[in-house]
Amino acid sequence: MGIHPDSRNSDDPWLITEVALNEVLRVLQVEGSILDASSSERALAKAGYSLHCERVVNAAEMRAALARERWDVIISDYRLPQFDAPAALLLLHESGQDIPFIVVSGAIGEELALAIMKSGAQDYLVKDDLVRLAPAVERELRDARTRQERSMAQGALQQSEERVEEQRATLERQSVSLRQRETMLREIHHRVKNNMQVLSSLLSLQARAAVQPETRRVLEDNQNRIQSMALLHEILYQSEDLSTVDFPKYVSRTVDYLFRSSGATDRQISLHTELDQLALDLDDALPVGLLVSEIVSNSLKHAFPERRGGEVSVVLRQQSDTTISLILSDDGIGLPPELDWNTSRSLGLRLVRALAQQLRGTLEIRSQRGTEVRLTFQVRHSDPNSSSRPLSQTA
Repeated sequence: MGIHPDSRNSDDPWLITEVALNEVLRVLQVEGSILDASSSERALAKAGYSLHCERVVNAAEMRAALARERWDVIISDYRLPQFDAPAALLLLHESGQDIPFIVVSGAIGEELALAIMKSGAQDYLVKDDLVRLAPAVERELRDARTRQERSMAQGALQQSEERVEEQRATLERQSVSLRQRETMLREIHHRVKNNMQVLSSLLSLQARAAVQPETRRVLEDNQNRIQSMALLHEILYQSEDLSTVDFPKYVSRTVDYLFRSSGATDRQISLHTELDQLALDLDDALPVGLLVSEIVSNSLKHAFPERRGGEVSVVLRQQSDTTISLILSDDGIGLPPELDWNTSRSLGLRLVRALAQQLRGTLEIRSQRGTEVRLTFQVRHSDPNSSSRPLSQTA
């Protein structure tokens, strides 16, 4: 048989494909007889196959043929003068190729036929019955194709499983790293809070030892500011989410500390709060907390002279997803008529103006039947899941 051009295309030179009629069927024949080899070729050609055949008669020739090109089927006699089918089958297995192996021989006995089939041959035919050769080749090509597709699918599945395992391991490493970082950040907040508590205690001791009232007042003011920052870090340390601050809790704790440290309850000064539930970014929470501390402590010190009673009010409203309003007021004696809060050089008012500017907010201060400070500002990160249900409590 002559060599015909192969009409099949494949990226894999050893890919086994099911050969259709009129396509080139590559047949490697392990056959000592040229006449017997020609008989097999005629049987396949009669079935409609175009053939490219090569005949080998020993192990060296077969090994070279397997290495040189790919084959669709191997047809082997059982016994050759220098070779036999079991040795040929062993060479095929050593090559790692999945090529259908069909034994076409004379009568070799039932035991030998069974042994060669157990060794891996796909079929056994006698040379007197070559009419079965083409159907056998067609069947074995289909089976080889099925085996190859199954192997490719298993390989793809294994690669997919390996990728999934790699991704799982990567995610696990990232999760461990994030937990470690969160633990470290939480510890940092705890240590910062402790250090600020120490500073607050030192300022308290200095205030008590101060002889001049003005010095004592300055030390107490700074103590309140530091305590406000310490409370923020304490809340973050206790929080599950380290990126935002539970702001109602922060305001409540800050104001409660100011009332307790000033003895306001004993002076019949009550507290009224209306705080919408919302979370603030750390960069917003700290200046707002300092502003609350500054205004409320100022009210407790100056709005109710001669131990008169009254009320301090803190109202926090979420007007929209990004807009927050904070109203701090008291029903005390109000600001001095001559005081212009826009230009005052008072450290407290200068600090309040600076904090409002830092928040990109609008600040209004009114003094009619008490004092009201209204701050409206835009938050950096609002919490879309938080509900705006007002909490009302009176201390």
